[in-house]
Amino acid sequence: MQPATIRRPAFDRIPLAGRPFAPQSRRPVPRWLRRPAHQGWVRRPARPTRYRVADRVADAATGRRDGRRKIPYLPPEGTAPTGAISTRRIDELRRVALERTARERENAIDDCVPLHQALEAAKSEAAAVTELAETRRADRVAAAERLTDAQLTERRSAEAELVETVVRARRGAARQRRIDKAESDLVALRQRQAAAEQQASMLQRLIADRWAAARTRAQRLHEHACRREAVYWQHLVRTHPDGARLNALIETIGPDLPEWVREPVEQSQGPSLRRVQ
Repeated sequence: MQPATIRRPAFDRIPLAGRPFAPQSRRPVPRWLRRPAHQGWVRRPARPTRYRVADRVADAATGRRDGRRKIPYLPPEGTAPTGAISTRRIDELRRVALERTARERENAIDDCVPLHQALEAAKSEAAAVTELAETRRADRVAAAERLTDAQLTERRSAEAELVETVVRARRGAARQRRIDKAESDLVALRQRQAAAEQQASMLQRLIADRWAAARTRAQRLHEHACRREAVYWQHLVRTHPDGARLNALIETIGPDLPEWVREPVEQSQGPSLRRVQ
């Protein structure tokens, strides 16, 4: 007796709305994008910047090593340092943070380029529809003008034997058809204009949200670098021979944030798309 076989459901034949047995796409939608709240996302969220235990241990060990080696060098008592006090480790941490921040800006630019193109197309569509609506509005005014007696009694080639009442009714009906057509064209143009403006507004929000996410990501990278610098400075000061004096001279401010992160951006444009060479 043959064992009973269990048939697995054909996942490529899942019934869809309006299509009972529509085959599934070869490239399925990612799981993180299937939720309704994620439909407006332009890229997958970045992973959190964690301060790993190995990095913490390395920063502390490097700080203790540089402290025992009297790094950084301090001038004699009573002599002010000529410049900002820093070490190679601090310069390395700040350089890495600035590079990662610049990479976030590059990713934001790449994501916003198609959005800006679609925004320009939507604005062009809205402007073209506005001009066309002005023309149709003028046609509507011209069609609504009252007909003169000469226009009402004007006969076509096949209307020579018709009475004047019928001719007048035909001219009036033709005038009403022109008015109705102009009205319907205006309604359609208003709908197109509203759709284009709605599309432009949605794209502006997407661009603003993408740059807001990039700024938030850059600020988190800055805070991560500041944490690493704080651990390094803490262990450096504790092991440095002139730790008390060094502690009063150092400035633990972290790497400088770029201008596009500090200042708010306009929703319609965002920061300049010019790449930093």
